[in-house]
Amino acid sequence: MNMDISNKELHRLLKSYLKRLDSMDKDRDKMIKKLKSLSKAVKDINVDLDELFKVMDGGKITINLDDFPMEDDEVKEMSILIDNVKDEFEKEEYLSLIHSVVGEA
Repeated sequence: MNMDISNKELHRLLKSYLKRLDSMDKDRDKMIKKLKSLSKAVKDINVDLDELFKVMDGGKITINLDDFPMEDDEVKEMSILIDNVKDEFEKEEYLSLIHSVVGEA
């Protein structure tokens, strides 16, 4: 087996290796950003769940949904769902739900 290679070949191999390393660094940076974003989303969801459990236990707390505005399709879907069960609510509760959906829109 002959291990002799020219400087030109060595230079080409080194260049391709460095290019591959650079690509791996970029991929690693993208993954780090995605993991940080996922971590933040999980923390936000945990905070929202904690607030929901506090409300379910009888405590009163305000949940702020300003960070995630609803899309038009979501508002329409939510309005339809509320309208389908409007008979289960008192008039004031129903109006409050509608007001919340309109405010989110």
